[in-house]
Amino acid sequence: MTDTEHAIETIEFIARSTNRVQLLETLHESGSADRAELREALSASRTTVTRNLDALVDRGLVCEVDGRYELSPGAELVVEGFRSLAADVATQSRLQPFLDGIDRGTFDVDLSHLTDATVTVAEPGDPLSMVNAHVSRIRESTDVTVVVPVTGLHAYEAVHETVLDDVVQVGVDDDGEPRALLETDDPVVRDWAHATLAAFRRDSEPVDLTAILETTED
Repeated sequence: MTDTEHAIETIEFIARSTNRVQLLETLHESGSADRAELREALSASRTTVTRNLDALVDRGLVCEVDGRYELSPGAELVVEGFRSLAADVATQSRLQPFLDGIDRGTFDVDLSHLTDATVTVAEPGDPLSMVNAHVSRIRESTDVTVVVPVTGLHAYEAVHETVLDDVVQVGVDDDGEPRALLETDDPVVRDWAHATLAAFRRDSEPVDLTAILETTED
């Protein structure tokens, strides 16, 4: 078995049981604990704790010293790595509705800067929840800059970038229908948003309102 195969097998072994995850995290936080303390921490039965402890010991992740259990030397790296992997998977899952609709060539922000971002999508009974979240943020803000391809009733129609005070919102659409709204105050994303807005300003052309009004009157 290669090192990679062994690593994957260990990850699968841990991930298959939330009790194993909780045992490892408890020992990582406490340093050591006996079976009674672990049963209390997990709110689990004696059999459940014993079975999973024995499995962790057999895998070399946990060791027993004078009736108390602790992580085996080096196992804290496994726990920390597993936590990081679990957090990355959770972030990817949360961001997926937004990522499915965004052009990564345009939105080239490292996803590590979106770990605290929120993504609003349509909800049962509220198909325009992302639009309402966008409008609500605008009403709360004192300094707003918005780029939209089409201005609609809610100032939201398709892909757009918005800087509201120190918060950045990026919306994506699906054939003109709002799909997801990402919101974050990460400084790297703010820098990307300001650079994007500056590019729009640089490439834009002033609108002749007089000509538009005359055309409308005709």
